[in-house]
Amino acid sequence: MRAFLALLAGLVAGALVMMLVGYVGTSIWPLHVPTDPNDRQALIEGIRTAPAGAQISVLLAWFLGTFAAAAVAKAISGYAWPGWTIGGILAALLAFIFFVPLPVWMQTLAPISPLLGAAAGDVFVKGRKAEAAGEA
Repeated sequence: MRAFLALLAGLVAGALVMMLVGYVGTSIWPLHVPTDPNDRQALIEGIRTAPAGAQISVLLAWFLGTFAAAAVAKAISGYAWPGWTIGGILAALLAFIFFVPLPVWMQTLAPISPLLGAAAGDVFVKGRKAEAAGEA
């Protein structure tokens, strides 16, 4: 039960960090989004022609959000799997970005960034086995 609650807390923390980084990124590099959110082609074109800083801030949001999610989940549960679950699901979802005509570097790094974030969260927060080994 504790791991499930840690998973939920990690999701909330990750979403908040992603929104915060996304807000800062779009404040610095505004995106030109279409007035009609259902116009998929105009939305893709707006992202594709966005400044490199805006595109990097999106990747940074995915990385830092997943890092926060994994770190919070591991800190609460003591296990790595809740953070890796969040990172894996986000990476799987972002793998569909290959079907969107974006720059190749962004298509490549999109599914990798949450996995790196989950790995960083796992490395920087001690788990139960590490704590138990330290006490023995």
